[in-house]
Amino acid sequence: MNPPRIALITEPAHPGLRPDDLCLVEAFEGVGVQAQPIPWGQSVSRNDFAGAVIRTPWDYFERPAEFLAWMGELGVPLLNAPSVIRWNHHKGYLVELQDRGIARLPKTALLQAGERPTVGAELLERVGAERAVLKPAVSGGAYQTLIVTAETEIPWATDWVGDFLVQAFVEGIQGDAEGQGEWSLVFFGGTFSHALRKVARAGDFRVQEEHGGRVLFEAPPSDLIATAGRILEGTVQHLGLTEPLPYARVDMVTACEGEPLLMELELIEPELFFRADPASPGRFAAAVRNALQ
Repeated sequence: MNPPRIALITEPAHPGLRPDDLCLVEAFEGVGVQAQPIPWGQSVSRNDFAGAVIRTPWDYFERPAEFLAWMGELGVPLLNAPSVIRWNHHKGYLVELQDRGIARLPKTALLQAGERPTVGAELLERVGAERAVLKPAVSGGAYQTLIVTAETEIPWATDWVGDFLVQAFVEGIQGDAEGQGEWSLVFFGGTFSHALRKVARAGDFRVQEEHGGRVLFEAPPSDLIATAGRILEGTVQHLGLTEPLPYARVDMVTACEGEPLLMELELIEPELFFRADPASPGRFAAAVRNALQ
């Protein structure tokens, strides 16, 4: 009997596996599954695949309606589940988690599509801050994201469509070699796997590597793991799920007093930084295999 096959969903412009995901083919073989990259938009048939896992469709936010429509037409089980992806693709979920007491955020306000303040001071008043971050509610990789001060003139370009999120700027999120920055904690099947700390390059606030940020593979504080775990458990309950999420990345900052702040709960296509721990691809493959059984 042939082993079951699983589709690893990628991006049409980059249909193969990204460098950090190349390890997944062997990892899935280790749990008796054949894995094959398939760009989103292509058909994934039940005749050919037992399921699909979202991995690197990093352009989905440029065509979100098309992506969600394609997802709804898949003929195989999808991880994470389509209901989770629909909920997570719009950053309004952050306000939802805050309002329900599941997570603590920087002061955050959601701007509806028709709201377009042109002066930074109007945005800062929404979150009671001297500086803020403005970003689309459907986005990734710091796309169309900028720092706002009271004097900033907001450049609402014609392609800046939809809702936007404005958040108080968290001092220290840039980080340095000594501490702070943004922590990413990775969970598989509800269990903590590994973590890393991201710091921005000098003079920037974006911690992503494509913007010059650096990744430091370090062990996080135990209280940070516990907080991230509680956020995931609360999210699972809030969404009415009966099983833990097969994969999740919880992005948090500790540059403040009190409980760490949630920056993003990545449940669609997070970079999972398998290079942080050689055993992590196997844990991921096992969690996926268990979720599809």
